[in-house]
Amino acid sequence: MKRITLLLILGFINNSIAQTTNGKVVYKKEQLEFLSEKEEFLKKNIKNTGYINNVKLIDENVKLLHKDLKFVLTFNTNKSIFKSDNILELENNRFYGFAIGPDGSKVYYTDTKTQENIQQIDAYGDLFLVAYPQIEWQLHNETKKIGNFNCYKATIIKEVKGSNGLIKIPIEAWYTPE
Repeated sequence: MKRITLLLILGFINNSIAQTTNGKVVYKKEQLEFLSEKEEFLKKNIKNTGYINNVKLIDENVKLLHKDLKFVLTFNTNKSIFKSDNILELENNRFYGFAIGPDGSKVYYTDTKTQENIQQIDAYGDLFLVAYPQIEWQLHNETKKIGNFNCYKATIIKEVKGSNGLIKIPIEAWYTPE
């Protein structure tokens, strides 16, 4: 009788979890390329060893900070918030800004019901809420295994205004329906 009861309880818990539409996902950041490791950069600045050493120092510290840097996505059926997981020791590190990146300190809010996409931006000590358009990801059939999950590739081209005009930056993301 105990086995049947246990199986029924487990079945009920599993069933209720399957219908849950809220949760929390913790992400880590990984940087695939570092300026100090690019041969072109090293050749271009071969005479400026002080500059190269500064870039190497930044890259080494960014690598260390990435080990502890986390981002959190909290969601329910219609709404989600994505932000960095604030860790005071990391924020006090002078290399934190390099590690988190220019968009890492923003908070992103999405409401699929009202189709709202809002960024909270900290600029000059003030917080601003700025609406932004829905991102149109291009979904691909390319897959790879990340941990125990079968993940699919998604890409976009982000256009950023730079000093030389509009710069197109390819962005690649991997997601799982699991």
